[in-house]
Amino acid sequence: MSRKLSAEERRKVHLNALQTALSYVETSIQMFENMNRNLKALTGKKSFAIDHLIFVLTTEKERIREEMWKVRKLLGE
Repeated sequence: MSRKLSAEERRKVHLNALQTALSYVETSIQMFENMNRNLKALTGKKSFAIDHLIFVLTTEKERIREEMWKVRKLLGE
């Protein structure tokens, strides 16, 4: 038996998914920053590819935060 979710329930599910995605993105950023730091310690150079990944993930993190703000506003939080 499945039932249709209300608009508020859908927003709560969406917010939960956004929080999970934000957590993954933040963890990935931290992992790539550590990778770059270790690479610089070993070779004396940072990777521009890793820097670009960090930039893209940071941009995505901001987009997720904006979306979370919109959903919270709709939920009245």
